[in-house]
Amino acid sequence: MKKSELLQKFDQDFLDKLYGYCYSRTRDSYEAQELCSDILLALVKGAGTAGEITDVDAYIWRICKNVYADFSQKRAEDRQRMYTGDPDELFAVYAQEVDDEDDADQLNRIYRGIGLLSKAYRDVMIAFYLDRLSTRQIADKLGVSENTVRQRLFAARKNVQNEVLNMENTKPVSLEHLEFSLWGSGNPAWSDPRRVCTRQLSKHVVWLCKDAPQTARNVSDALHIPMLYAEEELEILTEGENGKYGMLRKESGSKYAINFILLDKAQISKL
Repeated sequence: MKKSELLQKFDQDFLDKLYGYCYSRTRDSYEAQELCSDILLALVKGAGTAGEITDVDAYIWRICKNVYADFSQKRAEDRQRMYTGDPDELFAVYAQEVDDEDDADQLNRIYRGIGLLSKAYRDVMIAFYLDRLSTRQIADKLGVSENTVRQRLFAARKNVQNEVLNMENTKPVSLEHLEFSLWGSGNPAWSDPRRVCTRQLSKHVVWLCKDAPQTARNVSDALHIPMLYAEEELEILTEGENGKYGMLRKESGSKYAINFILLDKAQISKL
């Protein structure tokens, strides 16, 4: 097969096996995730070169072996530089050197990155890093496999890392003032869905769904708000006042569509 076709092998079964390979050699979930990242990067780079692969499995595991060798060498060098004295003394020195303002800013960026994750990934990050649960305990708590938890942690860490690195390019939330007017002869006094759509955030979420169904991720990215707020707002607007009928309706694929016709001033002037 051509090297360019190598990416077709990256299915869930392959990723599970790759993580198992990495974990069996590191015995540490953090290091296993780092090793997985390095191997996947090497495979992607290999897929971008010209040539043929006669034995795909042999090619993949040869790259795994080479990357692991480099990883082991780097890990050994890092450990040689590790501090072996009294940790309390080290923390005391470090506390004097750290810029509290920069440190707090970095921590806020990490928390914001976690906030922008979808619920499935957000839950495992909070459970693992903040609640200090093991991957087995998280798997039992969420009712999923331990491999699923590891994969979510692996993907979530990369997303948070990218979010922190790109934070300088993130624009602050700026919401233009919106007002909706009811036009028609109906009188939904018994359960008016507009009663849960009074805040500007609610109105902007509805407006985003005006022309095409949107996911919570679309809303989070468009308004620069945490996924938790986007998910919650979409559910509130879908349930409405009576819990059955709202401004939005949920469609397949976790998308939300508007439940009525919404026109802007330009469109109304043409009627």
